[in-house]
Amino acid sequence: MKCVIVTFHNVYNFGAVLQAYSLKSYLENRGNTVVFADLRTQKIKEGYRLNPFRRPVGLRTICRRMIRELPFQLPQALAFEGFARRHMGKTIGGDKKSIEKYRPDIVIVGSDQVWNNVLTGNTDVYYLPRLDKRVKKISYAASFGKKGLTAYQKKCIKENMGSFDLISLREDNGIREIGQLASKEARVVLDPVFLGDKKFWSELSDSSAVRPEGDYILIYSLAFDTGAVKTAKRIAAKLKLPVMIIHPTGARQPFRGKQLYNVGPCEFLYLIRNAALVITDSFHGTAFSLIFGKKICCTRDMNDPRISSLMSRIDLPESCMTDICGARVFDFSRSETGGLTQIIRESESFLDSALK
Repeated sequence: MKCVIVTFHNVYNFGAVLQAYSLKSYLENRGNTVVFADLRTQKIKEGYRLNPFRRPVGLRTICRRMIRELPFQLPQALAFEGFARRHMGKTIGGDKKSIEKYRPDIVIVGSDQVWNNVLTGNTDVYYLPRLDKRVKKISYAASFGKKGLTAYQKKCIKENMGSFDLISLREDNGIREIGQLASKEARVVLDPVFLGDKKFWSELSDSSAVRPEGDYILIYSLAFDTGAVKTAKRIAAKLKLPVMIIHPTGARQPFRGKQLYNVGPCEFLYLIRNAALVITDSFHGTAFSLIFGKKICCTRDMNDPRISSLMSRIDLPESCMTDICGARVFDFSRSETGGLTQIIRESESFLDSALK
C-alpha cells in the first residue's frame, strides 16, 4: 500500500523524530511504500526556528541570540538534518492537493501530540478535514497531550473524526469524548517507538558520533524547572558521577555538567543506552529508558497521562524502586514487562488490520 504519515517528523525533537522513524520502518518492513507529509503549522515552525530575527525584538536581543544561542543550537540542528537525510526518506507537501496528487491508499495521523492545540495552535489540519473520502484515514497512537480536553479539541472531534476509518490513541484520555461526540470507537495502542525492540534501537545507536567513556548520569529535560534541578544536583552529588546534559534544540540548561550540542537522534539513543542513570521529564526519555532497561528518575508528575499510561503496562515490584536523596529511582532492568509485550502485539495487530 501507499502510505502517508502525518506527524511531527521534521522538528528538532528526539522523541518526535524517532517515533516517526519507527512507524515508517514498521510499515516498510511489511512491504508498504511510505512518505511523510510536511504538515507543520506556523506555531510548530516557530518553536524550532533558529533565525535570530524570528521575532521583532531589539538589537541587543538579536546580538545575544547570535552570540549565546546560535553557536550551540546550530550543531544540534545539523545533527537532526543529517539524520533526516540518511533515514527519513521522502517527504511530500502537507496540503490537500499534494496528498491527493500522491494518490495514497491510506493516511495515518500520529503518533505524538498531533491533537494538542497548545502545541499546534487552534487548527484542525491534523484531523484531515478536507481529505478525499475515498482515501482511508486512521490515527495511530495520536495524543491530545493532557487529561482535560479543551472546547476547541471537542469541536474538532465532533466535526472531523466521524470520517476516520479507525482511531487509536496513545493514552486513555479522549476515548470517551470521541465516542460521545463522533460516535466512533477508539482504542489505546503504544507509541510507535515500541514497534522496535532493544536490538532495533541499539543498531541505530551504533552510528552515534558521541561516545562518552565510563559511567555517567544523563539529564534530558524539556522543562528543567527548579525542582528538577535540585533533584538532579542531589542525585549527582550522591552518586559522584559525571553529568551529561542534552536538549533537542541545544538550549542551554541551568545545571552544572557537560552539555552536549552535537546530539542527533542516534546520539540520543546511544547516550540513554549507556547511561548509569537517566533523569528526565520526557515521555520518550522514559520510553527509551524502559526499552534499554535503564535506571531512571522521572521528574515529571507520574499522574501525567502520557507517563502513567505507559507505567501501567509494566509491573514494578518494590525491589525495582529505590530512594536516592528523596527521589524515586526505577530500575527498568528488573521490571516485569509481560503487559507491555501484550499491548505491543495488540498495537501491531491494529496497524496490520488497518493496512488490509
